[in-house]
Amino acid sequence: MVESRYFVTYEDLVGYLELKTGFAPPQIIEGKGLFLGKFNKWFTNFEDVSSENVNWRCIFPDPKLNISYPYPIDEITVACSLCSSPSAYDQANRILNDYHLDASLSKRQTMTLSGGELLLLSFAKAQGLKDLTETLYVCTPTQWLHPTKYFLLENLIKEYSDSGKTVSLLLLEGEQIETAPDNDLQEQEQVSSVQVESLPWSLYIKNLLKIFDAQTFPKNSPEKIIRYVPADFDREFESPTLVTGDNGVGKSVFVKMLSNIYQPTTGRIAIRCLGNEGYARVLMQDSLDQLFGETINDHFTRVFKFDKAKGKQARELYEKMLDELRLAIKTDVRLRKMKLAASNSGTIETVLQVKFALVCERLASKPPLLILDEPDWCLSRPVTGLFTSIVVNAAHKIHIPVLIITHLRNWYSNLYKSVINLKIMENPQEVHIEQIN
Repeated sequence: MVESRYFVTYEDLVGYLELKTGFAPPQIIEGKGLFLGKFNKWFTNFEDVSSENVNWRCIFPDPKLNISYPYPIDEITVACSLCSSPSAYDQANRILNDYHLDASLSKRQTMTLSGGELLLLSFAKAQGLKDLTETLYVCTPTQWLHPTKYFLLENLIKEYSDSGKTVSLLLLEGEQIETAPDNDLQEQEQVSSVQVESLPWSLYIKNLLKIFDAQTFPKNSPEKIIRYVPADFDREFESPTLVTGDNGVGKSVFVKMLSNIYQPTTGRIAIRCLGNEGYARVLMQDSLDQLFGETINDHFTRVFKFDKAKGKQARELYEKMLDELRLAIKTDVRLRKMKLAASNSGTIETVLQVKFALVCERLASKPPLLILDEPDWCLSRPVTGLFTSIVVNAAHKIHIPVLIITHLRNWYSNLYKSVINLKIMENPQEVHIEQIN
């Protein structure tokens, strides 16, 4: 049996999961005490897969919460062995291949996998543990997954339902997969957003190559090479700009080089906006723990301890974004039904507030480019539209273009001005960069 439920906020989704299972994934916004209490509960209840008291499994919105071992092959082999498989290692390899995690990925450290590859590994783990559980909860999976891979989730659901198991899909409004019924997209598109003007910027690439060296400890892990083509790329774009591409194509590596988190092995990548050069600032989709147990004000005080002027700018930007959010809520009946922010601006109660605060922290440093990595993560479609339009509008007012990494291009159809698409070439080590207007 397959059942689907839609939620307007991530907090509503987590509340339902806790009601059904007695457990919810840790939420940083709840503060250190509650977080650590639930984290301990996660270890004792979720990981004790042999316990008769655990008759459900959950694929969490952050795929890393599902993973225990450093290598995919170990993760799935242990899952299969718990089901008393006589040839657990061989079965694990078959399952990994079924979920498009081939030999080149199976012995790579999980920390080097992309978010989408981690999610596929979570699917594979659920497949390996199928005989130990009666119910599978799948929480908002599509924001980590390219639409061309949705059929793998369909395959997992079919494996469970054909075996008489229950699959409960917990989705945020706007998520669409074949098994789930369509929710009212027309109503979602009526949600208020902020009008955004375009802003020009340019991207320059020369002989860009990134090599991740082979690892020999604690186990052998193969070398990974990404060469971006064409070798000479000098283009102008209009912000906001989307970056799209399949899982594992190298989107995160690309933007981490733009922001100097990674340095190219060879070659150069540079950005320019209104004469400003330098490195971009990026908000990764899983960076919410940067506000671990802090209030907004405490966070800005800590981050800008030695630069009070930037701290003041970050607070002012945050208050302006909250003012725009409150105005949208005031003028939109649908938004008034959602819990999007605390009444006290210094108190954290929602993922949306954390995202706004982290964006303001980055904008205060006046980078030449702001990068939002999957900003839709843990937000429904209507809330995503509101969040990104408010952020883009604020960034453009201080002449900072915005680059959005996403698998959900249609969610931004009324917002983006240009597109960068990344595509793996016939040679799997080469990634082609193309501009789509």
